[in-house]
Amino acid sequence: MKPIVAVPATLALVYRAWSKKSLTAVGIVAAALTAVVHALHPCSAPFALLVAFFLSGTYVTKIKHDVKSRLTVSSTGSTGGEGPRTHVQVLANSVVASILILLD
Repeated sequence: MKPIVAVPATLALVYRAWSKKSLTAVGIVAAALTAVVHALHPCSAPFALLVAFFLSGTYVTKIKHDVKSRLTVSSTGSTGGEGPRTHVQVLANSVVASILILLD
């Protein structure tokens, strides 16, 4: 993928994740590294799919948040939402694709 497209798009996604508090600080670093790996592929499809996954995932998470927060039990045992995604969640969703891109 061309850096003239990938760099601004990655910076925009990092800014969006930071400003909307979608990811923790370490989660943002992991997501940025994942985006770089996806942008390394000569075809733009992996990067475009990563962007679509991130944007749709953050949008869908917020749908009926009030209902889901009453039905969800957090790891501390209290009710409520889960908060921003961590690096563990970022890597759980992206590490296989990133490895396959690097092997290609």
